[in-house]
Amino acid sequence: MSLIALIFILIFITFLFYKRLSKLAIVFVFVVTGIIGSFLYMLDIEDYYGRNNHVFFEGKERDTVVILDRTTEELIAKGLIQRKSWDRVFIISDNDTLELNDWIEQKAGYMADVRCELK
Repeated sequence: MSLIALIFILIFITFLFYKRLSKLAIVFVFVVTGIIGSFLYMLDIEDYYGRNNHVFFEGKERDTVVILDRTTEELIAKGLIQRKSWDRVFIISDNDTLELNDWIEQKAGYMADVRCELK
């Protein structure tokens, strides 16, 4: 946090002395902030969904999601993507609407070794 404050203080000082240079510095800071922000957003999605992050990135509304046991390839559950928010996927299954990880936990158990596929 203090690094960000230092950068903004340097930009302000630059703005006071060199107006043209400050415009370039402001653009540079916004571009770098945007790149870092998008990287952190993608990292959050991958961290939250783990191996099943492809459901968030590749899935669309009304796609079918299937939970399979990793070792036996046995079908455990089937659901539809109801909606996607900016950071979560919600699944409709058996009259319930649950977030993807909650749905997997409810159908397969907390520590189940499963994978999700889009159909």
